[in-house]
Amino acid sequence: MQNHLTLSLKERDRRYTLVRQSMRERGLDALLVWGHSGKWDWHMANVHYLSQVGGNGEEGFVVFPLEGDPSLFIWHRSLYQVQAWLEYGSWIKEFHAREDGSFVKPVAKLLKRLNLTQATIGIPGLLEQDRIMFPFGIFTALSAELPKANFKDATGLIESFRSVKSEEEIALMERSAEIGEAAIKTLAEVARPGILENQVIGAMFETMISEGAEIPIMWLYDAGRVRTGGGRLAFTRRRRLESGDLIFMECSPRVQGYASHFNQTAVIGEWPKEGEKLYEAWRASYRAGFDALRPGITVGELCRAFHEALAPSGFKYATADGPGGYNYGASFFHGSGWGNEPPQGRWPAAEKQAPIVLREGMTLAYEPGASLLDNSLGIRIGDTVLVTRDGRRRLGKEEPGIVICK
Repeated sequence: MQNHLTLSLKERDRRYTLVRQSMRERGLDALLVWGHSGKWDWHMANVHYLSQVGGNGEEGFVVFPLEGDPSLFIWHRSLYQVQAWLEYGSWIKEFHAREDGSFVKPVAKLLKRLNLTQATIGIPGLLEQDRIMFPFGIFTALSAELPKANFKDATGLIESFRSVKSEEEIALMERSAEIGEAAIKTLAEVARPGILENQVIGAMFETMISEGAEIPIMWLYDAGRVRTGGGRLAFTRRRRLESGDLIFMECSPRVQGYASHFNQTAVIGEWPKEGEKLYEAWRASYRAGFDALRPGITVGELCRAFHEALAPSGFKYATADGPGGYNYGASFFHGSGWGNEPPQGRWPAAEKQAPIVLREGMTLAYEPGASLLDNSLGIRIGDTVLVTRDGRRRLGKEEPGIVICK
């Protein structure tokens, strides 16, 4: 019996119909979809999209034929592990294990059994990195096992469907947003001068996991005095917070693999004197981007809306990474769902790229920021926004803003 949110067979059929229609258009007889647990499990996104298997360090293949049932190859096909994935909600019932520590032999055997030895097989991530690169060693070995097969790059085939969310997917992301907002509330309650940083982080993780978030949770964090360099850390420190510290954090709690994304700045004690003006500049930029968002707008146009609202303040979006400037606002928004997805908007690069049109059902992680001209102080605050038929709406319920901890 399932004890968590999951997706329906209707949702499975919707996805399989879309994917197979695109396969026919590309002349593909099958897809060979690889995934692994890299980057907070984001690289399992395509496997998860077709199977509802992912997380907890899993990796493997989906063999997805144009007709017939797909098969799933996972790292360790013990009876217990298979049963766990079935309870999790796996749509695929045929599981296979590695042989001699390799996926190559069992995958090749299945392709031969399905009479696909001379077929045209699409591989997402074969030639272009769409965040999930197909392993070169596995491809070389498979090519030797199936010398007459025609392997073709299928990058973007699944990703194009993943970027537009169904009602069921949006419901999972709304639950993720509730969890993220609960974690930010915990941050506001726990962070104080004298508290260890790892205690604050531990309290936030306890909240997220207690509320139903899956592991791993995307997490970036840094804290300390105002400075001109630095970056967000993925590890924790036993350092005591001090009055005047700033906390910068990002998190994406996941529910059935789906995540809303949060970006938060918090102040320990009193704001620096320029802080309130920066906050007002951020609010103007966030609101301008939010009001401009609608189906049909391009990524570049949305970036311009953020930028033009900030310009009168005299502050700027920092675009430097590393020494010389904290990356307060280089990335204005990116797709959200099964991780950090396309489309992405970055000023001024988005103006020069081929126009990408935003569509109903896309979910964007807003991350606008503002900084002083010398990058010595800045803020970034953001949440996840859904493109609706008539405009947009936030997936969370709490209005985003600065957190002040005294």
